[in-house]
Amino acid sequence: MPGREDVRLAVNEWIRTSGHAFVDFDAAIRSPSDPSRRHDAYAVPDHTRPNINGSKQLAQAMAQTLPRLNL
Repeated sequence: MPGREDVRLAVNEWIRTSGHAFVDFDAAIRSPSDPSRRHDAYAVPDHTRPNINGSKQLAQAMAQTLPRLNL
């Protein structure tokens, strides 16, 4: 879908620069070679959602980030 990636990037940029506490799930499972896609190791074959390893990676990102959120 045209423009979808631009919207995703804009939302992520706003989240990262908003000054609010957050867990960067995008960074946790995106592909280093193609940031518009999930890493193959963390995605179901059609890349529509995380696979079990992706879910574990997201949980790991949450566990690593929570202590820094000062909630």
